[in-house]
Amino acid sequence: MNYQGLRKYTAELAQDVINWEESGCNVTEDFHYAIHQVCDSSELVIYYGKAWETVDAVRRCDSQLMGRAEEMREEYGMESNDLDTIMTQLAYSILYIMTTEAVEELSTCKA
Repeated sequence: MNYQGLRKYTAELAQDVINWEESGCNVTEDFHYAIHQVCDSSELVIYYGKAWETVDAVRRCDSQLMGRAEEMREEYGMESNDLDTIMTQLAYSILYIMTTEAVEELSTCKA
């Protein structure tokens, strides 16, 4: 997946989070949990090859986001010596950051 595709994908994840709230779930209280759920179950995190592609797309196009993902991985104590696991952790961090920003942007647009 390229960077533009990733932006579109995370906008769709953000819409899923917003739809949960509209269906009666209190996403406002569980904002981070809802985002965690949609990101953690993403095929871009689950499958090693897709995780590698996700990290590569961001590394090539958005070094600032890549740095933030690396910091998030450290802050949350995600540790591993296995490269595939590191890539899935980075892919999760990237999706989490991008989806959070997309939810905030979509919420602002509705207000």
